[in-house]
Amino acid sequence: MQLSQLEYLQAVANYGGVRKAARAVHVSPQAVSSAIKKLESEYQVVLLDRSTGEAVLSPAGRDFAGRARVILAQVDDLKNYARSMGQGVSPDGHFRLYAPCLHGELPPISWTREMGGFLCVST
Repeated sequence: MQLSQLEYLQAVANYGGVRKAARAVHVSPQAVSSAIKKLESEYQVVLLDRSTGEAVLSPAGRDFAGRARVILAQVDDLKNYARSMGQGVSPDGHFRLYAPCLHGELPPISWTREMGGFLCVST
């Protein structure tokens, strides 16, 4: 299962069909249908009713989409949390402070959470 598959399924739930969902997420209807077909194959459940002109969610698809909505909300919450924790910290987890001195520059000073808040001088 990939998040994009859940996002496409959620888009179908939100927009009422594969074509409208595809327009909303800026991919082809075939990409949406194919992603959902992989979910159907992996979990042996019919998520889309393809008997009409526009593929729409089946009853099982509506239930699945409701659960997907919860997962996607949790992923968004986790992303927001990660962004808030990383303010002022570089991607490698270090906070860097560069301070000029009177006779040249000090070496960069790094702080990491793993070090319990201690400063260390990196050279």
